[in-house]
Amino acid sequence: MPRAPYRDSLKMLVLRLLAEEPMHGYKILKKVSTLTGDKWKPAPGTLYPLLDHMEKEGLIETYDVERGRVKSGERILYRLTSKGWEEFISKLKVKTDALISMYSFILCGGLRTLYSNGFKKDAIEIYQSVKDSLGKLADSCRYLDES
Repeated sequence: MPRAPYRDSLKMLVLRLLAEEPMHGYKILKKVSTLTGDKWKPAPGTLYPLLDHMEKEGLIETYDVERGRVKSGERILYRLTSKGWEEFISKLKVKTDALISMYSFILCGGLRTLYSNGFKKDAIEIYQSVKDSLGKLADSCRYLDES
């Protein structure tokens, strides 16, 4: 995977996770792994420099330091700063539009291609899976309808 998109995706995930609650690096690593079904396991050598960089950018800050709980002697908890919240909101808006456009192109175009090349059963099966996933996404965000 190219380095910049990988780092940008990890940065977005870190912003998203820290928007939920303050966390330490190890918990972030575990959450990313769990959220991706163990398909993506960023290395500590990738995450910790990213956290340092994000702190220097003013996106995150040290929230607390737990001492004596790990071999290294301390566990640093990070949280978003106001600049971090702004970055998270901005990236979420931009990424949402870009991802929807990209996935529409890949999924709809791919399904059309499968269907027209005699793979109708596969196209319909994938379409149903996409439709179910979009329904689950809508259901998980249903609380926004009450606003």
